[in-house]
Amino acid sequence: MNNNDKELKIQNLITLRNNFFNIVIVLSGGIAGLLLTSDINYVKFTIIVIGIYFDILFILNVQGCTSQIKNLIEGK
Repeated sequence: MNNNDKELKIQNLITLRNNFFNIVIVLSGGIAGLLLTSDINYVKFTIIVIGIYFDILFILNVQGCTSQIKNLIEGK
């Protein structure tokens, strides 16, 4: 892999990581907003649990992208 391909892949991974991070922020804000409502019923509880699941999933994706970027920079 030459330097141009490597730089392009790193830039794409950084963009993907930023998108995942933005999704995490939006999901966390939505979960917090639902928790601050006065009444929590079964439907809201289910949506909160699903939101927490996807929040964790996207946090793991952010960590995966970060480790891929680190490996590409270090040349592994």
